[in-house]
Amino acid sequence: MASAAGGDAKAAEQLDHLFRKLHGAIVEDEDMGAVMDLAEQILKVSPKDQDATRCLIVAAIRDSKFARALKAIGSSKDFAFEQTYCLYRTNKDAECLAKIRAVPANKRSAALQHMEGQVCY
Repeated sequence: MASAAGGDAKAAEQLDHLFRKLHGAIVEDEDMGAVMDLAEQILKVSPKDQDATRCLIVAAIRDSKFARALKAIGSSKDFAFEQTYCLYRTNKDAECLAKIRAVPANKRSAALQHMEGQVCY
């Protein structure tokens, strides 16, 4: 039992260190490659961390690494706009439109509505 608690403390300390480095990569360096690498390191320690996932996706998009962003999104429903944006940017218009239209019209965000207009244009 004591070793499990020690492992949790070590993981928490490791996550704190990685998030501090991630913050520096975002704020000070604006190094999207480092942001993606650090976010992936965090996700190895804490696979369901939404903050690290969002950082990875946004950094990949900012660096035009759309396949990497789509891989990070996976089957998550939490990143509908980011997913459709990546599909649009990779010329997968039919798939993009299908993803948008899978969301009920009354639940589509303004961003998704804009993306639908952009794809249809």
